[in-house]
Amino acid sequence: MVHEPGQTMFLTALVTGVTLSSFATFSPAAIAQVIPDQTLGVERSIVNLGLPSEQGLIDRIDGGAIRGSNLFHSFSELNVNPGQRVYFANPATIHNIISRVTGNNVSNIDGTLGVLGNANLFLINPNGIVFGPNAQLDIRGSFFASTGDRLAFSNGYAFSTTDPTAPPLLAITAPLGLTTWLPNRGTVTNTGNLSVGGDLTLVGQNLNLQGQLQSGQNLNLLAANSLTIRDSATSRFLASAGDSVLLQGNQRLDIAALNNSNSGLFSGGEMVLRSDAAIVTDAYFSVGGNFRTERLDRSPGSVISVDDPVFEVGGDFAIADYTGASLQIFAGGSVTIPGTVTINAAGGPFNDGTVTLSNGTPLTLAGTTQPTLDIRAGTTGFVGTPTPGTPSGANITIGSIINNGGLVFLTNQFAPNSALAGDIQADQIDTSNLTGGGSVIIDSRGKITTSFINTSGSDTTPAGEITLLAKGDILLPFVPTPTFIVADGSRSGPITLISQTAIIQEFAPFGTPGAALSTIQAINYGAEAGGDVTLSAPNLVLGGNIFPVGTLGTGSSGNIRLTADTLTSSLATIATATFGPGDAGELIVKARTVSLDYAFFGSANASDSGKRGGNVTVEADSITGTTGSQIASLALGFGDAGDVTIKAQTISLSGFTPGDLNPIFQNSAIISSAQPGSEGNSGKITITTGKLTLSDGAAVATSSFGVGNAGDILINASELVSIDGAVFVDFAVPPDVQPSGITSELFTGAIGKGGNITINTAVLQATNGGTITALSDGDGDAGSITINATQSVLFDGVASFAAIGQRDRISQATVVTEANSTGNGGTLTVTAPNLTLTNGGQLNAETRGAGKAGNVVLDITQTLAAEGVGSGIFASTTVGSTGDGGSILIKKPEKVTLQNKAAIAVNSQGSGTAGNLSIESSNLVLQNQSTITAETVSNTGGDITLQIDDVIVMRDNSRISTSAGTAGAGGDGGNITINTQFLVAEPTENSDITANAFTGRGGRVDITAEGIFGFFVLSRSQLEAALGTSDPSLLNPAFLPTSDITAISQVNPNLNGEVVIRSPNPDPSRGALPLPPEIVDASRLIARDCSAGGAIAQRLGSLIVTGQGGLPPSPSDQLRGNSLLIGWENLPGVSSKAQPSSNVAQTPQLPVQLVEVQALSQRSDGQVVLVAHDSTGSNQEFWNRPPTCRPTPP
Repeated sequence: MVHEPGQTMFLTALVTGVTLSSFATFSPAAIAQVIPDQTLGVERSIVNLGLPSEQGLIDRIDGGAIRGSNLFHSFSELNVNPGQRVYFANPATIHNIISRVTGNNVSNIDGTLGVLGNANLFLINPNGIVFGPNAQLDIRGSFFASTGDRLAFSNGYAFSTTDPTAPPLLAITAPLGLTTWLPNRGTVTNTGNLSVGGDLTLVGQNLNLQGQLQSGQNLNLLAANSLTIRDSATSRFLASAGDSVLLQGNQRLDIAALNNSNSGLFSGGEMVLRSDAAIVTDAYFSVGGNFRTERLDRSPGSVISVDDPVFEVGGDFAIADYTGASLQIFAGGSVTIPGTVTINAAGGPFNDGTVTLSNGTPLTLAGTTQPTLDIRAGTTGFVGTPTPGTPSGANITIGSIINNGGLVFLTNQFAPNSALAGDIQADQIDTSNLTGGGSVIIDSRGKITTSFINTSGSDTTPAGEITLLAKGDILLPFVPTPTFIVADGSRSGPITLISQTAIIQEFAPFGTPGAALSTIQAINYGAEAGGDVTLSAPNLVLGGNIFPVGTLGTGSSGNIRLTADTLTSSLATIATATFGPGDAGELIVKARTVSLDYAFFGSANASDSGKRGGNVTVEADSITGTTGSQIASLALGFGDAGDVTIKAQTISLSGFTPGDLNPIFQNSAIISSAQPGSEGNSGKITITTGKLTLSDGAAVATSSFGVGNAGDILINASELVSIDGAVFVDFAVPPDVQPSGITSELFTGAIGKGGNITINTAVLQATNGGTITALSDGDGDAGSITINATQSVLFDGVASFAAIGQRDRISQATVVTEANSTGNGGTLTVTAPNLTLTNGGQLNAETRGAGKAGNVVLDITQTLAAEGVGSGIFASTTVGSTGDGGSILIKKPEKVTLQNKAAIAVNSQGSGTAGNLSIESSNLVLQNQSTITAETVSNTGGDITLQIDDVIVMRDNSRISTSAGTAGAGGDGGNITINTQFLVAEPTENSDITANAFTGRGGRVDITAEGIFGFFVLSRSQLEAALGTSDPSLLNPAFLPTSDITAISQVNPNLNGEVVIRSPNPDPSRGALPLPPEIVDASRLIARDCSAGGAIAQRLGSLIVTGQGGLPPSPSDQLRGNSLLIGWENLPGVSSKAQPSSNVAQTPQLPVQLVEVQALSQRSDGQVVLVAHDSTGSNQEFWNRPPTCRPTPP
């Protein structure tokens, strides 16, 4: 060593003045640790030993080559022994002190290395640098230690250890960036405590780091090969920087610093871990800025862990992927992991504890004992105290998560920074495990997007919980792949999705198979009840399946609960189910608006253990179902279907409109059905609404195909039930397309009973073929139909199918037993002020088989009107049936009107008897071929009872009949009982009242009336005479143009029935007996000028009563015997000689005709004369005109 003169004198004095022990401290071996070389010539470094200073005795390094603000030193050896203090002198103008070791030995720094000033210190030794356990730095500036062989400068100069020349005399700036310094050999090892005021940088081929590294600014640890960090239970590792931290191990970056609770990596700014290999991060990280791991090309880097890293990051957190033990991330900003996070074990340290979710639910975290992924973004709630960063968002973005059996907790709602917005996206999360699934909890201040979550266990272990909470939307995408959320296990679910804006299960293209749709599934395999599936959001959009939410075990499946302001669903199946001995769960929907398009909402019971299907409840302000949408409960196995309960202010179900596609032609419907092969009842349907509208083939239906009853239907609609049967499709109608309707049906082969239908409403309208049907085609009775309307009931029109193979169906309410049925029809009851049946509209209780047709009971308080061909009320049997017809009871409408071939009938077209028909009304009007009949083709006719307070009017070929054997067969005619004030017909309009029989006995016609006008009562012989034939098949008054009353046997004169007319004696002193106005047009029938008599009488008929007994002795007596016959009186000019019979083919001679009478007149001789009423309203002339009056010329 070469010493300056001052140094020699100081050293001589020190040696002679100290003790032996002190002398040993400055032995030549120790002093020889800092050895300058000769490469700098006269500017070589000078070591001054043992100088007093503020730091105590130090060895000061002076000299060196000054180039600008840089001071260059060159050593052959540079070591610092334990207890030694070596400082570089810091001339005033020097900013950088740059030193190199040109020898072949490692630099061992185990004492204090410092700078007497604020300059930065650079140390390069390609042989390696070791900082021992006693090593310290006393540097206010920055310290750079490298095993590189040179430092490069911007002017191209390199301060090299292998070419150790003096630096040129030209200006030299600060060294270039760190990337140029990576050495190809040498190791930097630290077990000491290195702390600097500025940057601390260690660069080597390898870095082996323990101890502590602290910098006031940046900390850079760079290894061309591997960077290894370790701690121990007795010695912590600390890496701390006031600003940023960069750790780089090109080939390996391995941090294992969890043995000591005080270990950790800290930065006030960002922290970057860089390596081309997966980075081991078993440590506690506290980062004030952003944290990221990256590859050498700056793309995101992978992270692995054996134990349990904990990250507290004030800014954003970003890594490529993670594999290892429990992972806990607290980030003040966003968290981005585009790859896969795989948690394969529990680990510690982990901040175990309980957190509270945004909905108030507590969540326990125990990452030390349960594999756990805990990510909290946008938080201010750090366990430690990282320097707050300046994040711009609070997003969590993860490609996929695998944590089999563990907990996944993702949130940006924990102690949130309210200034940040943030969404959470985790494409795939799998916590399923055969030993029991783990839970997934996501709590977001913004949106949640995921395409796969599976928390399933096994058939012996439970599934984990799935909870998604979002202030923004929850998005379950279909593209690029459909979303699957699954929680199957011995205890399924629960699955909870709650959004404050919308849950969107994206729609799939039309025609996508059900198995390829997005799906939420929870199957319960065990004895415990399955968890519920709950979706709640203001806007709920379901374009996929929530099915099956069911059970294969003894425990019940969970419920499905959907809550929204607006619920929209398309191509979706939302259903609970049971496939085993457990009960199916319930489907509960509560929303303001429900819109379903080709969607199925319901429950299914496929159990073989007699369990019950789940109930379906939908409550909303409005419900709309289109294009084959269904709300249903189904029984598929051995057990009952659940009930269906719908509550909404408006309900509208529609089928198909032109252009719609539906490959299975499914009707939109509300259904409860026991399907083929099932043994159980279908459920009850209860609908409570203001308005119910069914159109385009929509239906409300219960049915049974197996062994079990069809369920009842109860509809309470405060305003309207509208059933429009029209179906419009653009191709041939398949046989299963039906018009709109409300039905309860027992199908072919079923054993049970049909369900009852009850409708309570203000207005019921069935149009264009809309139907209400209770039908049995199986072994059991059809149900009954009860309609209660506070205003009106309308059945109008037929159904038209706009397609090839068009078929028409009548708007009707029907209770039917089909040909295959052994049961009876139910009762059809209508209670309403007004009932209207038009354009083919019907009420029909019909049997087509062996069972008895049902009855029709109508309680109408104002008007009952039927108009048009096929319109009417029927309780009949069809051709080929063997059952009896039902009865019709119509109670107390103000007016009953049948027009244009409308009918009320209890006919039997089969071998059974006709039913009975009873009408109680104030007025009854039949017009234009309308009929009231109780006829049979081969059996006894039914009875007709008409209790009409005021008047019965029959016009234009109308008919009242109980005729039997209309097909030329046997059977007695039924009876007709009429009680009314007036019975009126147009004499020449062929309106008949008949109780005939073909081969059997004629029935009885019993009429009690104050007046009978326009009818001819004909015996069999009179009918033969009028028709000019005795052919039984032609003995029908319908062949006459007159209005007639008959009760005959067409084949056997000895079996004629009887006509009984009861009429009270008129009292002449009471004057005229007025009839209601406009019953018939009298001016068309009689002359207005005169009473009977005179020349005008030659053009008038006679007022007669004919039959077996003439006029009865009193109005209460029947017509009996010839003894009461009254002789015929010939009017002037009219011969009494019988006219020859005309050919039958000709128009028959009219028999004497009943002339309508409007008043009684008494002649001067006291004789009472019946007179017509002047249509001009001038009654007086009839009372004052003499008997021999003549018409007065105009």
